[in-house]
Amino acid sequence: MNQIRKNPSRISTGVATLLIAMLLVPMGLKLEHTLSFHSKVDECTHSKTHIHAESSHDDLLDGFFQPLVQTSFESFTLKNPILDQEIFKVYQSAFYLKHYKNMACSLTTGRKVPCKASVGGIKTIYFADYGTLGDTPISAGEITSFGGTPVFFQFDVKGSSALETAINSSRENGTTFYESTLTMSLTFQDKATQEELKLIAHARPLIAIEDYNGNYFVMGLEHGADVNGGTIVTGAAMGDLTGYTITAVAQETAPPYFVTGSVITADASAVQIDPTA
Repeated sequence: MNQIRKNPSRISTGVATLLIAMLLVPMGLKLEHTLSFHSKVDECTHSKTHIHAESSHDDLLDGFFQPLVQTSFESFTLKNPILDQEIFKVYQSAFYLKHYKNMACSLTTGRKVPCKASVGGIKTIYFADYGTLGDTPISAGEITSFGGTPVFFQFDVKGSSALETAINSSRENGTTFYESTLTMSLTFQDKATQEELKLIAHARPLIAIEDYNGNYFVMGLEHGADVNGGTIVTGAAMGDLTGYTITAVAQETAPPYFVTGSVITADASAVQIDPTA
């Protein structure tokens, strides 16, 4: 009977000892680590999170303990910092921003006022079937090739067509996305164009745009674009538009990427409607 009573006491003692060890051992390791590697006598001079090749420096201890001393989610400062301030700044940018923000938000450059050498307007619009691009390697914000075999159907435009991208960013929700809107105006009405526009309205195409500055863009790269409006008009007066207007929208995590022009034109179909033929 006495043996049975002693066992619970031993279990409780063991559990209590384990909990105390779990609390004190990491703190002791961190204290020893701080005195060894982050004192002013022996500063760590690396510029980012690292592992020393010639010592027992442990980044896990830095990563686990330092975020616990922040005063708020957006602020990462100590009222009475124990570590050297320069070392603390290194870990603020290298560990906290990299691992907790999980994205590159640091600014990289400025911008000068350019020469007055650009013009507005769209020259050509291309439509391709969604999912045909394949891999799209992006270098410095520009798509340089397509891994798939897309076929781009070319619509020549002049005048009232335009591409506009709205930036939607919310601090409260922590989200940013881009909504691109293409307005395309086609003059003259004909049966072949009307039938093709019906197919575009039903589909979820990829859209490439060439502007009058020689730039090419791809709209709907990730999710495709959708026609959400338009008109078929005859006009009222002699000088009014008779033809078609189409509005297409794409919501993406990035604005329309620049594309190497030859990549688009190489996959462009030679088949085009001649409305006046």
